[in-house]
Amino acid sequence: MNINKSQILKTIKDHYNFNSDAEFARFLDIKPQVLSNWYARNTFDYEILYTKCVDLNLDWLFTGEGDMLKKMSSESFDYKRLENDDVETNMTEIPLYDINAAAGLRLLFDNGRQNMIDTIKIPYLTKSDGAIFITGDSMYPLMKSGDIVIYKQIHNLDYLHYGDMYIVSYHIDGDDYVVIKYVQKSEKADHVKLVSYNQHYDPVDIPLLSINAIAIVQANIRYNTM
Repeated sequence: MNINKSQILKTIKDHYNFNSDAEFARFLDIKPQVLSNWYARNTFDYEILYTKCVDLNLDWLFTGEGDMLKKMSSESFDYKRLENDDVETNMTEIPLYDINAAAGLRLLFDNGRQNMIDTIKIPYLTKSDGAIFITGDSMYPLMKSGDIVIYKQIHNLDYLHYGDMYIVSYHIDGDDYVVIKYVQKSEKADHVKLVSYNQHYDPVDIPLLSINAIAIVQANIRYNTM
């Protein structure tokens, strides 16, 4: 199959509203010359695109056909093939916390279920530690303010999986921050790079020692309101 990969790249660039190839390359964490070579040679790195553009349909990325974006809905599960007991057995109950009442991610982790406001049940999800409502738009349109993210706490920074999305709590220059970002390797020693989903927020390098709590994002729940 002769796939127009240059057109796929342009479609992705338009989808994320990048104004220039330089912005697109920065989002992909590659040099602009690498992106230029992809266009010229009608090629690209599947792993980079799929890792950075997490809402892309993998089949579309490989073939250029079908839906560009993943379908995230209950259609992903064929409940007609499951007995009720099977669904209940594979249902994970997750505590939903009020991070504002806990005054930060570190205290939320330390206080156990003290700040729990409800529970969520989701089928076939790996073991999780909790869920919180998010604020801000740095991960829009993948996530928006008011969505719920489900997380698992990371106790050792040596086990970070670079490129994944994390809730990060850190302290710098007397200020505390709690953000949801992609965590990538930094060019600076003993730092990590925090990267947003859209181009309106520049990547930020922070010292590893400034991180006081971190959790990997395992799933998110979107609230659609009229």
